[in-house]
Amino acid sequence: MRRFKPLLQSVVSATIAFVTLALAALFASHSVDVTDAPVSAGSTGSGTRRPRRRLKGMHALPLVAVLAIGATAFTVGSGTSDGAETHGAAASPAAVAPSTTISPANEERAKAKALAAVEAVNDRDARVRFMNALAENQAQQQAAAAAAAEAAKAQQEAAAAAAQAQAQAQARAQAAAAAQAAQNQGVHGACGGNLPPCCVMMRESRGNPTAVNASSGASGKWQFMTSTWANYDGYPTAASAPESVQDERAAQVWAGGAGASHWGGGCW
Repeated sequence: MRRFKPLLQSVVSATIAFVTLALAALFASHSVDVTDAPVSAGSTGSGTRRPRRRLKGMHALPLVAVLAIGATAFTVGSGTSDGAETHGAAASPAAVAPSTTISPANEERAKAKALAAVEAVNDRDARVRFMNALAENQAQQQAAAAAAAEAAKAQQEAAAAAAQAQAQAQARAQAAAAAQAAQNQGVHGACGGNLPPCCVMMRESRGNPTAVNASSGASGKWQFMTSTWANYDGYPTAASAPESVQDERAAQVWAGGAGASHWGGGCW
């Protein structure tokens, strides 16, 4: 609207000028010369009246004055308003450019947002550190569990080896005990003493008086060969004789160790 005011003022001024000229022309066209009229008998003078011009267009003068005053007021008002607007625009830069002043409320909100952003970053870093610590703890727990499993496995293997060694030791102890028992029994006449040692008996027949070696023909508790047995006490073989007879013949052949060669030199 402001950019159309100069054009509107020009149009109004031209209209006022045109109307003024028209009224002036109208006023000129309606002015007449009035001739002298007869003077009444009681009047003084020369008998004639001075010519007097009567303006019939005088009623248009107020309209012309009103239009002139209105045009002047419009022009002045338009210029004043434009000036006021111009000066107002120049006097108040805040109407043209926004104010750069930050209100306390906005400043507090900005500080709160900045603090929230910092706290969010800190929370994220804290979460990252927590997750890293949790992953490291889980890795440590897994490593500890694997180490514990390896230790348990090694312990089980050690326990199995110890049990096996113990079983072997027990077996050896039992064998030694059995040998000792057999030897003790031989001392009482079954072996040892005046008889060949118990180790010889255990090696030859394990104390079985009826044992027979099919490949060599040796038989009996002491595995006498047929030639060595020599039909002792009427028995063709040692296995056919009672154990006591076999022990008697063994004591003779052993002869306190002199006949140990018959059994390969004794214990070995």
